[in-house]
Amino acid sequence: KSQKWWLLTGKMLPYLGLFICQLAIIQILLFGVMKIPMKGSYIMLFLGTLLFITGTMSVGAMIVSIVQRLSFSVSLASIYASPAFAYAGATFPYEAMPAAAKVWSNLLPITHYHRLLVDVALRNAPLDIAMSSVAALALFTVLTYPVALFVFRWQLTKGKGYPGTDRKEELKVAKDEK
Repeated sequence: KSQKWWLLTGKMLPYLGLFICQLAIIQILLFGVMKIPMKGSYIMLFLGTLLFITGTMSVGAMIVSIVQRLSFSVSLASIYASPAFAYAGATFPYEAMPAAAKVWSNLLPITHYHRLLVDVALRNAPLDIAMSSVAALALFTVLTYPVALFVFRWQLTKGKGYPGTDRKEELKVAKDEK
């Protein structure tokens, strides 16, 4: 009973490793190959990167757990994240955004990761400024992953099947196996 959280966590761990490798390659390209000066702490940047990945994955897991249908979950995740680059502050300055855009921007993990990347890597911002972005990134995991786990466990306990799958197909496969 208590081990059901491992089902979701175990599915996510390989992707966590993959995404850490991808961002590590990007950072090697930025700071090593392209010679963009790194003015801040690599440790702070790695912590922020780890929290960005876990926060983004947790939001995705929550959406899939609640919606239960993978195709619709992907559509909702696309609607949620599609304005990410515009609202992250990279292409459209955060200060110039209307209030509604700022709210949406703060609901996206990429916004806080972008701030952290700029503050740590380019500005060598003081720890308290960098920690505000780290705390915001941590909130994505702390608030959404428990919801995903709760809904996931509830669905498995109530016999609704594995979230993100079509229950009718599961029942058909189970019937065919008998």
